[in-house]
Parts: sequence; structure tokens; C-alpha cells
Amino acid sequence: MKIEIDLDAKYSEPSILIRAKELTPELNDVIKAFNASPTHSMLLGYQNDQAHLIQMAELIRIYTDRKKVFAETDHATYLLRHRLYEIEERVSQPYLIRISNSEIINFNKVKRLDFSLSGTICIVFQNDARSFVSRRYMQAIKQYLNL
Repeated sequence: MKIEIDLDAKYSEPSILIRAKELTPELNDVIKAFNASPTHSMLLGYQNDQAHLIQMAELIRIYTDRKKVFAETDHATYLLRHRLYEIEERVSQPYLIRISNSEIINFNKVKRLDFSLSGTICIVFQNDARSFVSRRYMQAIKQYLNL
């Protein structure tokens, strides 16, 4: 297999073109590798008209409020310029779990879970913020926790 890289300022974003006589198992492996790892280790957040790089490990949660998407860390809250589902597609880290239609949380930042008798789960984060798991996503949380 021959690989060529063409670096030029005229390109606005990277693209990959595969030229081959036929689709081989080797090419299938290359395609699977690219499709399986579209994960990003950072998000671009905005605060006071300045762009900030946010490490995934620093995230406490990503949530929507008044049709805007925010990323909360230990130190600050940032405005994100993508929809929640777009972020979910880009950041498939195993510790980032969707808990409702409006929130994704970092399970590494959870201090405790409060289970109520009515079957709801309140999540308390290390910074003492709280979120609730919606009934729709309850099974995903239980599966993540092996319950």
C-alpha cells in the first residue's frame, strides 16, 4: 500500500481519498480504523468572546439551557457551538454518558448517586452540582454501572 500526503494551505480541512482496483481486506481494516476512532480529546468552548480548548477529562457535564449548549468544568462554564447530538457523536469516550435529552455527564466526576424509592437517580458531582437521570436513559446508566 502506498500512502501520499499533500500538505498545502489551500486545503481547508483534511480529506482522505483511497484509490484501488478493488476493495481488499487490508483496505477494509483501514476504513474500519478511521471509522472506529472519530473521537476527539478536546472541545472548543467560548467564554467572553475567547476560544478555549477543553480537555475531555476536565468536563463535568455538557448540557443545554435555553437552546444553547454549555460545557461545565471545575473552573468555568463554556458556550459550545455545536448541538448536543453532534458533540455526542464526536466524543465517544467511555466515561461520557448521556443521562437525558439535554445532558451528557463525565462519570469520572461523579461523587455519588442518590437512588430514590420512586426509581429516579440523582447524580451529585465532585463540585456538588446535581443532575437527574431521565427515565429514558435509566437503562444505559444501569448498564454502565453493571446493575
